[in-house]
Amino acid sequence: MANGKPKWAQFEVQGKTNDGIRAIITGEEGSGKTYLASSDEKGRILDADDGAKFYDIPRIPMMDWDATDLYDFLDAFMKEPIGNLHFDTLTSIVRMVTAEVCKKEKVTELRKVPWGGGQDALVDELLKQLLNRFDKIIRMGHHIIIYGHSRTNVVKDPTLPEHHQVQARLHQKSQDLIAEWCDLWGNLSLQKSHDGDGGVTKTQTRVMHVTESADIKAKNRFGLKEPIIDPSWPKIFELLGVK
Repeated sequence: MANGKPKWAQFEVQGKTNDGIRAIITGEEGSGKTYLASSDEKGRILDADDGAKFYDIPRIPMMDWDATDLYDFLDAFMKEPIGNLHFDTLTSIVRMVTAEVCKKEKVTELRKVPWGGGQDALVDELLKQLLNRFDKIIRMGHHIIIYGHSRTNVVKDPTLPEHHQVQARLHQKSQDLIAEWCDLWGNLSLQKSHDGDGGVTKTQTRVMHVTESADIKAKNRFGLKEPIIDPSWPKIFELLGVK
């Protein structure tokens, strides 16, 4: 012992870091994903779906990018980082990385990777090339927020009856990787109103679920329990206790 402390205590730290957050926001068409992205005054939208052109906000069109363009941008951003990065959409990012894997494997489609290893190769590329770069930016104090389309999948869980759940529009292996990586997974939708005759209509009130249920894929590492009504990034950052 030194100064009354065991040797291993030299590795111990305490207190919150100034790291950014890793966020995934999924939602159906028209749920307001791009509108939510536009509410971050420190944000820049990397727009692969051309949806941000209707907002007067800093944006970087990436409709024609491939994975190399994306990696080069992230490397350049790390040298001169400014603000938070909002990626629209997750599907487009995975499509770029998929094409990169196919090029490396010398195949035309992911399913043609030998021994059925296409999805494993994709997860490996996502982890080593993309998420590794994201994590470096996050440790510099900048938030990485990725928006993705949702779809309803059948969930087969041995501990539960087979059921349907709203998830990301991703292969299960990629989804599992992203879900493990992120600090916040919010599912954005329009609130539903029930009439007296059993009918259901959508209102214009947006709601973001941040905890998982049998019906919705979501998570957070911040202790949030209730859905966020009419979410905006200033409101979300305040709830998360980050700047």
